[in-house]
Amino acid sequence: MKIFNTADLCDDHQDIQIAEPMFKSYGKRKKFFGKIRTVEVLDDNSYVKRLVEEKVNGDVMVIDGRGSKKCALLGDNLARIAADNGWAGFIINGCIRDSEIISTIDIGIKAIDVMPNKSQKKDQGSYKKSLSFANVIFKEGDYTYSDSDGIIISKNLLFSDDLNMEGANDYKSFYLKAEKAINAVKNKVIDLETSYFAGPFFQLPTSSRRYRDWKPEGHGEVNLEKAIVQSCDVYFLSLIHI
Repeated sequence: MKIFNTADLCDDHQDIQIAEPMFKSYGKRKKFFGKIRTVEVLDDNSYVKRLVEEKVNGDVMVIDGRGSKKCALLGDNLARIAADNGWAGFIINGCIRDSEIISTIDIGIKAIDVMPNKSQKKDQGSYKKSLSFANVIFKEGDYTYSDSDGIIISKNLLFSDDLNMEGANDYKSFYLKAEKAINAVKNKVIDLETSYFAGPFFQLPTSSRRYRDWKPEGHGEVNLEKAIVQSCDVYFLSLIHI
């Protein structure tokens, strides 16, 4: 998952929606984003279960349970299946259960509350192209971003992969950084001992926009070797600027 902050995205983009602050965070993953998939249900999670079983690539399931607190629409079993099938997270206008176990599962979950009662299984619900709650419209195919500050929605992806690389565990990110380093050495822009102070973000002199490093506090003084080992975003963004 890429690093982002909803506060920064709000500062940098005008054409977004901001959800009413009515949700609590339950999953292990506190930041998540992805393409929206929508489902509407009422006290019955049959359609949720069916959608969870699809293999996806980082989508976010938005469930409109109409704010009902009579039962939970998601528990630990479905949350675990969703994580295994590539879902980035859930935004639920309703409740979850098994919250202690869910807090250990690598998936993002925003819901309005917890409720130990399980849902009905009457195969009732619908897959809608758009849902309206929390004073926003969640439209199938749009993008949603969630972190500790809140939830926002946009029609388009708000940042590029190249400027928001997560770290050494992301193969594509590592390859791109190594490629930049090799080109910089070949072109004699730097040598193996060239060092820069890598703070928590990179900022162009002519822009107010900040590109945050995956490490919130930054890496300090790093040379090329340390930058590669630590997957230091700010170091490599500095190379691009040079």
